[in-house]
Amino acid sequence: MAELYNRLRTTANTLLTNYGQGTMVYQEPAITSGPSYDPVITPGAEHSVSGIKVSGQRKNTYIEGGYIQASDLMVMLPEFGTTPTLSGKMKVNGTTYQIIMVDPITEEVPPVGYYLGLRV
Repeated sequence: MAELYNRLRTTANTLLTNYGQGTMVYQEPAITSGPSYDPVITPGAEHSVSGIKVSGQRKNTYIEGGYIQASDLMVMLPEFGTTPTLSGKMKVNGTTYQIIMVDPITEEVPPVGYYLGLRV
């Protein structure tokens, strides 16, 4: 079963890389250290990942569920080595978006990929 799951993850990554809509960049949250009166803020790591914009019935499901608004951008990304969080950010076509929703495509760890809701 593990071999089949690994093949599915590889196939999803290949398809999204080959047929995705350009490279998107996930920015991990900044790391704050030092005393509170003089904090040192280190930018989080950036991960380039290929994905596609989601529309139609899949996006409508999340809108009707109240997770995102119609004006929000929704993307589907393959697993890319880190777990996206709500405190991270995504750059798509040069625009930086706040992540407002993270939904793993599968329940396995790590999942095959993620649906992300993004807002400017």
